[in-house]
Amino acid sequence: MSMQFDKPISKQHQKFIKELFGDGLVVMDERKALLHSKTIDPHKMKMVANEVGQPVDVEINDLGEIKTLSDGSMYEVTSKGWEKIG
Repeated sequence: MSMQFDKPISKQHQKFIKELFGDGLVVMDERKALLHSKTIDPHKMKMVANEVGQPVDVEINDLGEIKTLSDGSMYEVTSKGWEKIG
């Protein structure tokens, strides 16, 4: 699963998301968060949207999907979850 934000989120908001998802969070930057989950918890998503003050786009990602973070690092969904590639 991944979350995307229209506007960059602050380091404080990133910390909040890291604490909320704990080990379920693989990696994030100011616009994307990659999670080891295929289940959407509406309560947590509402908490994130309220905290960051903007809508959160949530995707359930399939095997083989690739996401690129702002630093250019790329992650692919594998049978083990998100794995860094390239």
